[in-house]
Amino acid sequence: MTRTKKNLSMSVAMFALLASTAAYAEPATGGDVFKEALASTYEQNPRIKAERQRLQATDEGVAQAVSGFRPNAGITYDRGRQRTDFAGAGNVYSDVDNKNLRIEQPLFRGFGTLSSFRAAKQRVRAGQADLQAVEQAVMLQAI
Repeated sequence: MTRTKKNLSMSVAMFALLASTAAYAEPATGGDVFKEALASTYEQNPRIKAERQRLQATDEGVAQAVSGFRPNAGITYDRGRQRTDFAGAGNVYSDVDNKNLRIEQPLFRGFGTLSSFRAAKQRVRAGQADLQAVEQAVMLQAI
């Protein structure tokens, strides 16, 4: 289970706990309305939505950091005419095709790639904690 799914399930569990404890404080007829209001708050709150989008953007940094471990490839193709001038013999024209394929796989970059990958993972963990804090604050305000 990924950290995002784990934190999401933890947030849902916290929401269920808040909803169930609040349901005991409310009369039986108002409990369902209160649960629906909390569920709507959790799904529709703009602060929670913004924090989720921020976490998704932060999570993209992990994919970018992982790309440092992958090979780089490049292809070039040139086509044209070439004129060769021979002294006294005249000019010779020929068609030229140049094809190049370049593949690079760095073996060691001084731990830079590994460090950027670990830093990106830590930023995601911090973002998950921020999301959880925002969710808790919003849900407590809703109560």
